[in-house]
Amino acid sequence: MGEPQNIDRVVIRWQTPADTYKILVSADGENWENVRDNDGIIQCKGGVETIDFSVREVRYVKFQGVKRAPVEGTLYGYSFYEFEVYQLHDLQTIIDNVSASLKVQPGQTKLDWSDVDVPEGYQISLYGSDRQPVIDQDGQIRTPLVDAKVNLIVQVEDEEDPNRKLISGNIPVVVPGLHKQTLDRNAEPDVIPSLQE
Repeated sequence: MGEPQNIDRVVIRWQTPADTYKILVSADGENWENVRDNDGIIQCKGGVETIDFSVREVRYVKFQGVKRAPVEGTLYGYSFYEFEVYQLHDLQTIIDNVSASLKVQPGQTKLDWSDVDVPEGYQISLYGSDRQPVIDQDGQIRTPLVDAKVNLIVQVEDEEDPNRKLISGNIPVVVPGLHKQTLDRNAEPDVIPSLQE
């Protein structure tokens, strides 16, 4: 890349996808390390594939094919239209701040991002909730009968460049209930689908 840069994302736009591959980085072009833990092997999904990893200061980024995938029975070489390298750690820092500070208070009726440290020029939005009856897609909160754990997924977007965005992993929040759950009597049964109320 001409000089060392902080990077934490590679995007591959495949033409002929691999079966498995590695992404390696280096500061000097001689000593290489995997961006993924363990053996660093990545199962290819094809199409447009995004590989996120912890921030590293490197100058060189390398694709290394491990195993080819047959196309109609023929093993062609690896081929992609674009190999893109990004620096998104500022977005990850915002997501980390959301994870650390997002809380729901008793009686609260909507998610509140005001306590989250968001730099100017960035926007936070709710991307998903695994308990829609408690916290819906618009961030509206309905107080459950007893405390409910909800896993949220948020998105951080650069307002100047809508293509620069990052989606979080699960961020657990506890929504306080109207009553206290007692374990000694009337325990919540384990059923599928899980009991909502």
